[in-house]
Amino acid sequence: MLKWSNDQEISVFTARVLNFINPKFNDQNEIELAEVELYSFAKKCELTADEYILALELAADGKLFTEPNEEGNSGKVKLFREIDRLKLGEVKSAFLYYKTLDEQYKLGKSKIKSFLAPPKQEITTEEKKAQRINFYKTDYKRLQQEGKVLGATYFYDLIKKNGLEKVNLRFVEQILNNFIPETIETNGISHSEQMQPIKLPRIKKQDVKVFFIDAVVSAYIEKEKLKKLSESEWIDYWECIFELANI
Repeated sequence: MLKWSNDQEISVFTARVLNFINPKFNDQNEIELAEVELYSFAKKCELTADEYILALELAADGKLFTEPNEEGNSGKVKLFREIDRLKLGEVKSAFLYYKTLDEQYKLGKSKIKSFLAPPKQEITTEEKKAQRINFYKTDYKRLQQEGKVLGATYFYDLIKKNGLEKVNLRFVEQILNNFIPETIETNGISHSEQMQPIKLPRIKKQDVKVFFIDAVVSAYIEKEKLKKLSESEWIDYWECIFELANI
């Protein structure tokens, strides 16, 4: 706030106000009186220097209004090319009223936003477990039908937590030997002599880390014969690893 500013800061503020209003002075004495008036005003002003300059800009643009009187009437704050204590106070009071309206607007906007999009509540431990169980069930069915799981990254993390920290280098080499960075899908390419729209082959790129994780999980499932488990046994197997890792 200006009232807590030192003399140097108030001098800068005084120069900014004088430069903005650009009053007409007849002599040096009038300049000094204006500076004294601004100094006295600043020492009691609850606004910051930037806020007061903003208030002057709003007033100059016709966007600063006085607080309504008892009859509810309000008027635009008009600026004149002079340093007048009453006018300085009027600008300050009008901006304080403006700030109040702005804060009420922001508060109302925030309440509306909260009403339309209430904050998401943190799910409980039981709800998280229910989500995991549903995930296990879904991937168990996929394993039985397609021979693979979709959540390989999740199972890979559980496998590591279960103590699989080292992997045989030959196994890694075998995986990398089978890795193909790009494959070309030629489905839909026509070899007919008739004029038909040309369909370009689609290039499918693979990520080596994703490929490695999929291979490790598939090999682990095969080694542990997890596909032969019943659905409940499959769920218990992975949930047990999860719970032991999070004790």
